[in-house]
Amino acid sequence: MHADDDKLRVYLEHRAALINYATPLTGSRATAEEVVQDAWLRFANANTPRQPAQYLYRIVRNLAMDLTRRLTVENRYRQEQGEDAQGWMAPGALPEPERSLINDEQLHEVARAMAALPETTRKALEMHRLGGARLQEIAKALGISTSSAQRLVHQGLVRVALHLDRANQTGSDNADLPE
Repeated sequence: MHADDDKLRVYLEHRAALINYATPLTGSRATAEEVVQDAWLRFANANTPRQPAQYLYRIVRNLAMDLTRRLTVENRYRQEQGEDAQGWMAPGALPEPERSLINDEQLHEVARAMAALPETTRKALEMHRLGGARLQEIAKALGISTSSAQRLVHQGLVRVALHLDRANQTGSDNADLPE
């Protein structure tokens, strides 16, 4: 606890000076105060340095520079999108009806491919890809080894990919036919 008390004492002694130091770097006193607060959180969780005040100043400088860089990139992106467009914050456009139909067809093909898999392979693939389960968890749930779980997931992915590839080739062949 003694080291924590020393850190707090150093921070409180230098807080006002740190804010004054960060203000021109960030362009705003309020932002500088936030940077100094973030610096305190990092400083409090770090190993005690030999020169704590200098280390604290370095943290403030680095955080202020990172913030300035990030804001510069965001502002540049906003300008590229148009000043009043606020395009970077707007939700994405809905897909066109044709794209929605294609997406629905692909989802239907994935469901067909999954249904055609052997039950254990399907369960392993669903647990891994849809449920986010790790291979060890799949192995335990299915009563198999981890390497068998990995093999089942791999086989399932390959079979689904091959099914989708065949479906896409068939679909593109049909697209060439006159209506």
